[in-house]
Amino acid sequence: SVELTVNQTPDANGNFIIARGGNPELEPREATGWDLTYENYFSDEGYFSLAYFYKDLEEWTFDGAAQVPATNFLANPPSANATAEFKTNGGGGDLSGWEATLSLPFNVINERLDGFGFIASYTDIDSDIQDHNGNDFQLSGLSDTIQNATLYYERYGIQMRVSARKRDDFKGDVYGIGFDTVQVDIQGETIVDAQIGYDFGASERRFLQGLFVYLQGLNLTDEPFHSTQGSRLRTRDYQSYGKTWLLGANYKL
Repeated sequence: SVELTVNQTPDANGNFIIARGGNPELEPREATGWDLTYENYFSDEGYFSLAYFYKDLEEWTFDGAAQVPATNFLANPPSANATAEFKTNGGGGDLSGWEATLSLPFNVINERLDGFGFIASYTDIDSDIQDHNGNDFQLSGLSDTIQNATLYYERYGIQMRVSARKRDDFKGDVYGIGFDTVQVDIQGETIVDAQIGYDFGASERRFLQGLFVYLQGLNLTDEPFHSTQGSRLRTRDYQSYGKTWLLGANYKL
């Protein structure tokens, strides 16, 4: 299907008619890559891993435009040509990076710390990608660095953990006028979540043995969603969701 818009003033190409539609010749995005990983399991629960990855990206999808005869759409058009807007393939480049992960149960340090542990990861990404016009392009949702850390305690049915995720600024796709895709800058964030729960699996009461109850707190630092466009000083969207609390229970028969 094609959506037609007839404007009272011409666009940059001198056309009054804008046609928006799909592209039946659009090819799927392609990526060829490889990964190299080293893993060291130094205990039953603890391990360290270091991974390097590389991807060659082709046939990416972008917003395209072309001039076509206006008579394709109207019998008596106000201009000879119309501007056709559609998705098109093109561009490409490479993406590479590395990730380090550590899962450390504290009982390897001292048996008195059995049940306590720490999980952390660090990801660093570098990309060199161009769009269909040869301009530099950044993939949506891709931060240069991402850091995760979790401190936990799991013993005697008690489960407690606090997690934090920090990521750099990244690009995000939003819909503009006429559902054109527009990239905006999403500001980096640090999200802190926590959970405490109890597993009744070891209970002497049989009817409680499949029960698990928990309390979750999400975004405890009230981190806002903040996007800008053109400059960090030009706010496009600022939303503060506040903290979220979830109280729940699971039961296995």
